[in-house]
Amino acid sequence: MFVTFLQVNAQDEGDMPVQKPRIAVFAPIYLDSAFNNLNEYRYGKNEFPKFINPGLEFYEGVQMALDSLELEGAELEVFIYDTRSAKESLASQLQKSSCRQR
Repeated sequence: MFVTFLQVNAQDEGDMPVQKPRIAVFAPIYLDSAFNNLNEYRYGKNEFPKFINPGLEFYEGVQMALDSLELEGAELEVFIYDTRSAKESLASQLQKSSCRQR
């Protein structure tokens, strides 16, 4: 699991608006493993696969941090990427992330 911070420089001139910092969070969330192609949960009501826990707990920690930053008035753009996605490779997600830097 890793988080990347993209540097955005503010302009001194009053004409240019200051952009929000953009943050990309990459974590093994395994969403594709938990849901089928109809977006139905694959496991029983009282069943939760253990391999999903670490990524989900990391995501919850990120959410708590973002909630705290929001209370402090921080304006951020945050993008979450599932590194264990079956639909999109990590390389493709990294490419998408780098395109958002612009």
